[in-house]
Amino acid sequence: MIWKFNLEGFDEATPLIVKMIWLQHRSMLWHMERMLRWSEDLAARGGKKAVDPSVGTPKMEIRKFAKSYTHLQELMLEHAQMEERILFPVLESVDRGN
Repeated sequence: MIWKFNLEGFDEATPLIVKMIWLQHRSMLWHMERMLRWSEDLAARGGKKAVDPSVGTPKMEIRKFAKSYTHLQELMLEHAQMEERILFPVLESVDRGN
C-alpha cells in the first residue's frame, strides 16, 4: 500500500494539532508496513542472502532491521506521549464542557 503524506482534505480552519496527529498516524502506518514487508522477506529467505547487496551480509541486514524496529518503537512512544500530554487533556475538557 502506498501512503500519501499530504494534507488533502484539510484547510486553514483545521487545527494544527489535528494535522500533526494525522501525519504521525500516517508515518507510523508507513513504518509498520515497511517493517512487515521486510520481516516477511527475511522469513521467506530464511536469513540467507541479502536481497540488496548494499545492505551487506545477512547479519548486517538483521542489525539494520533491528535499528529500524527501534526507530519505529521510538516514533510510537513519542506519539503516545504527545497524545497523553496534548490531545487527551483537550478531549477531556471538551467532554466535561469546559
